[in-house]
Amino acid sequence: ADGNPLPGASVRSNLSGKPDADTKESIFNATQTTDPSGEVVIELPELLDLARIWTRADGHPPLFTQWWPNQEPDGYPLPEEFTVRRVAGRTAAGVGVNEAGEPIVDGRVAVKRESGGEDPAASGRPRLGTWLAYGSAAAITDDDGQWSIANVPPGDDVELSLMLSHPDYVDDGAWGETQQAQKVSTSAMLAGTARLVMRRGVELAGRVLDPDGQPIEGAIVIWGDDPYFDQGVNEVLTDADGVYELPLLSEAERRVTVVAEGWAPRSEVIDFAAIDGPLDFPLQPGGEIRLRVQNQAGEPVSNAGVWLSQNAWRGVGVLHHQS
Repeated sequence: ADGNPLPGASVRSNLSGKPDADTKESIFNATQTTDPSGEVVIELPELLDLARIWTRADGHPPLFTQWWPNQEPDGYPLPEEFTVRRVAGRTAAGVGVNEAGEPIVDGRVAVKRESGGEDPAASGRPRLGTWLAYGSAAAITDDDGQWSIANVPPGDDVELSLMLSHPDYVDDGAWGETQQAQKVSTSAMLAGTARLVMRRGVELAGRVLDPDGQPIEGAIVIWGDDPYFDQGVNEVLTDADGVYELPLLSEAERRVTVVAEGWAPRSEVIDFAAIDGPLDFPLQPGGEIRLRVQNQAGEPVSNAGVWLSQNAWRGVGVLHHQS
């Protein structure tokens, strides 16, 4: 904000265009770091359709800039030079503990800007980014369970969402899950007083077997009624011994479905609070459905796509297939 160069900032570019008129359009991705003068040089394709640029720097809110002349109302042309003026970030912090009040060490706290904040430029170039601490940049709790970030944008209306994860505790299945359940506000995070309690979960493991008790390798074990529209991955594969192991999940009733090629799917609702040991899933041989796709004249149609629609099997969306 003071106009001084900012070396060491991350600049990620995503460009869509063609090297020349006779070449198919391609995507060009690059991540660079600003030099001592705070600059990077981005090589552009000869025929550019779309340019998107994300910038990140410690202690500053992430920013996003886009040029899409053929689609955006202002037709804003891509300049030869563009200066991103950073604004100072604010700190958000808190502590993660377990149900006994003990600090959780090495917990991951992902943070995103849900809404609000003051964009640094009236033109919208750049504008505030969404991901404050995510992926490899997520905040990690220390020996006292404390976590903090220092890139929250200015603005009284900023709202933050958290996603918590730890291998010994139940991960958030959606943004803000623990935060909302425990009524942890953005103002508490900005004040450094946010306290988040993670719960130890239930482990479900066992084997998938054929009718003779032999292991089935590569079976898919799925949890949830609509897993392919949930946050994250809700399935695991069995190993060569037919063994599966689900991540820690909360004590609740939950559907578990097993699918394996050549075998009929099996699905049942399990009370995770009542689990007291391994749970095996024997499968039975599956049947086969053959479909014929034809046009209005009754002639066969080749290369047609066939999808299993959502909730088409027993009213739940656990089977997802296309061919």
